[in-house]
Amino acid sequence: HSQVQRLWLDNASLDLALGRFGSALAGITRVLQRTPTHAKAHAALGELYRQRQGPGDNGRAEEAFKQALALDDALPGPHDALGLIYYKQGRIREAKHQWERYLALAPQAPDKAYVLQYLNDLKDR
Repeated sequence: HSQVQRLWLDNASLDLALGRFGSALAGITRVLQRTPTHAKAHAALGELYRQRQGPGDNGRAEEAFKQALALDDALPGPHDALGLIYYKQGRIREAKHQWERYLALAPQAPDKAYVLQYLNDLKDR
């Protein structure tokens, strides 16, 4: 059961990387219908909305990432994504908090240099 869900999320991730938002959404939805408390599925849904950028998607992305973290605060990805969302909205204190948590959870993150640059730029704000 969990292996099938992992496969659906892996496929959704590949679909998302290829810009196939409908297919990605279908896979994520399958997981959430069976396991509404699947934190990684909520994180994947947030990432889909963040990338798709349709009308209302910024709010949907934020809510999905918050739901993922409510279920599992140790997931680094949603913290990173929320940092970026908040940064773009000018919510500096919230962005800093999310990125600091992200780096604490993923000290070897592949985008660490970028996040540190953002944090350095926000240092005095």
